[in-house]
Amino acid sequence: MFLAVILLAVPCLVASCRGRTILDSSKAGKQVVGHLASPAAGGLSQVPASGESSVKVWFVRAEGDNLVYVSQERKCDSASGMPARAIIFAMNELLAGPGKGGTAVSSEIPSGTKLLGVDDDPSSGAITIDLSSAFVEGGGNDSFEARLEQVRRTVSGIGAGVQRPIYLNIEGKRLSASGDGLEVKQPINDVEPVNQRDPN
Repeated sequence: MFLAVILLAVPCLVASCRGRTILDSSKAGKQVVGHLASPAAGGLSQVPASGESSVKVWFVRAEGDNLVYVSQERKCDSASGMPARAIIFAMNELLAGPGKGGTAVSSEIPSGTKLLGVDDDPSSGAITIDLSSAFVEGGGNDSFEARLEQVRRTVSGIGAGVQRPIYLNIEGKRLSASGDGLEVKQPINDVEPVNQRDPN
């Protein structure tokens, strides 16, 4: 049975990165990322069953002609112990954009992107994030890969730290390609569901 929670997000900040190389600064040295990084590269703080915790929300920062991924910690009340609630909180923080403390930090997620829902499927272990169509608009392939990676890093690891498949829907439909035709592999974090099939 799916646990579906729907919550709208506020608009985020957006920065254009057309033609930039996307770098991964979470590993030793900087490496060009030509595909989604492994789940271990990003991640979030574990959300306990009760009390206040923090989650890592991932943004980007320009370094010359390159982009690097940077995280910001956000405090959250996880008293309910529901993974879906923590994911909703983290996604809304991501869509709201980086904090005012780091002016050099921005987001490749287009302004106006909204969180339409989060589904947590206990039978397959799959998490499905549903975003508005603004997510796939404009920016080119480099920008799209960066925004996809921001979502993957922000969502992965929420819960008991278990690696779970993460799917991305746009307006209720499984995302298979960007607006510019870049193919999107699902799940976006390369973790197969328990029953080895796409839950949708």
